[in-house]
Amino acid sequence: MTPGAHVPHDYLVAGGMSGLPIWRFPFTLTLARIFFHWKVQAKLAQLPWYGKIYMPDHESSALPISVEVVHRFVAVAQARGKRSVVQLLPSILDFQHYAKTGGLALPVVN
Repeated sequence: MTPGAHVPHDYLVAGGMSGLPIWRFPFTLTLARIFFHWKVQAKLAQLPWYGKIYMPDHESSALPISVEVVHRFVAVAQARGKRSVVQLLPSILDFQHYAKTGGLALPVVN
C-alpha cells in the first residue's frame, strides 16, 4: 500500500500529487523521475524548495490554507479572551536566497 492511501489529501505525500516518487521497478525510470522532481530542481537551482508552493495561485493551496489556519487560531484566542501572536521565522534557506538575489522567496501576506 502506498503512503497516499493513508493521507489522500496530502499534497507532498510520497507517490502522491507532488511527493517524491516511490521506488518501483524499473528503478532507472524512478531515478529519472526523482531527478526532475520540483524539489530536486529547486535544490539544484539553489532556491528554497518551498518558494513556489506558497505562491497564491499554486495548485497545493498552501498559502490560503496557511492563512486560514492563522485566522482560526486568532479567532479561538479571541474567543478565549486571549491575545494571539503569530510569528513566522525565516530559515537559513530564506537568508541564503535573500543574500544571493536581494529578494524574498515567499510572498508577503498581511
